[in-house]
Amino acid sequence: MSVAELRSIAKSLGIKASYAMKKAELISAIEQLKARPAPLEMSGSMEMVKEKEVEKISQPKIVKSVRKPNSWNDHIRAYRSEHSCSLREAMSKARETYGKEKTPEPASE
Repeated sequence: MSVAELRSIAKSLGIKASYAMKKAELISAIEQLKARPAPLEMSGSMEMVKEKEVEKISQPKIVKSVRKPNSWNDHIRAYRSEHSCSLREAMSKARETYGKEKTPEPASE
């Protein structure tokens, strides 16, 4: 057999990089592959795997939503910047002033 024929056989058997092998290497790789026991036939298993892969691709990706503004968090941030204190201190002391701030009234027509 010629090297070209051996390379085509190796390619059909799934031997990688057969183009770089010499004739003796090709023969031994083909013989080793044929000496292995054949894998068990699983009816439809590859089809099931392909279907699952398609399902994964077709499912929409979950995107985390951005949190809505929270008035308590805004109040704590404002209190910390006004009083130059730690978060813990702002959380304990800002309770006294939370909700007592003036809220803008809707504009009347």
